[in-house]
Amino acid sequence: MMKHSGIPVELTTISGAQAKMLVPGLTVMANDVVFFMPQAVNINPRRYLQALWHACQTYARDASARGCAETKVVLIREHVQCLSGLPGDYDGVVVCLGAKVNLLPELAGKLPLSSCRGIVANLHLPLESGEELREDMPSILSNTWLAIQGTRRLVLGATRVRGSTELSSVISQNEASRALEELISKTAMIYPPILTWKVTSLSAGVRAIPPRTNVGALPLVGCIDEIVENYLRRNSCAEKNRPHFWLFGGLGSRGLIYHAWLGKKIAEAVVSKDEAILPQELKQWKYRTSVV
Repeated sequence: MMKHSGIPVELTTISGAQAKMLVPGLTVMANDVVFFMPQAVNINPRRYLQALWHACQTYARDASARGCAETKVVLIREHVQCLSGLPGDYDGVVVCLGAKVNLLPELAGKLPLSSCRGIVANLHLPLESGEELREDMPSILSNTWLAIQGTRRLVLGATRVRGSTELSSVISQNEASRALEELISKTAMIYPPILTWKVTSLSAGVRAIPPRTNVGALPLVGCIDEIVENYLRRNSCAEKNRPHFWLFGGLGSRGLIYHAWLGKKIAEAVVSKDEAILPQELKQWKYRTSVV
């Protein structure tokens, strides 16, 4: 039994035979041991972010109704080429650009992050197959992962190309062919029925991967005023009143584990202007990285 945010999360072991009852067509031996999490769920990132934004709006409205008239939340969509040219008057700016953080000139080459490009495939089960998934069929995590999206839809992922500098969401024909060959062949080893499914679309994305330390691959957080100021001095930028700059990145593939807790911690640090609030382990990158 594990706990997340104080809520028990059941993690059990079942036999291969039991796993095949849950997932017909699964290729496992009857005596194999399989981990099963009956309370686990799939998260749609886009819908999840939309829900988070809605929660922010609701919080602001409720705070205003309680008498905090200055509480408001505003979404501004604007392309920013550099931190020094950021328009507006802010007390604090949190940089959370993921793998695109190196596109900011002030931070390019200053962060110990590597990129990992991945492709996922959306598939559907044709009607002529005469079959469909069970409503309660769990998703599968093996050499690949299958996120079940109903009785005839699933998402299959993901390829991993470490060190890729390709940030575009556009997928070339060659890249698509290689990705599908890899995904389907790996999946067929554990779930052969995937060969009867049809691909409807592909999506590509890039993760920012933090360095691995003796305590694991941890996100990077902290105040980055020194890095920004050093860049401005080297480039003879005019002095002006600037906000405090903060970094929140390198979550890698564990964003859902860290994002809420770290989001709260960095918000507290920004409001109080106190970096000491942030976990020391997540600031170690600053002492291993040159800022000159």
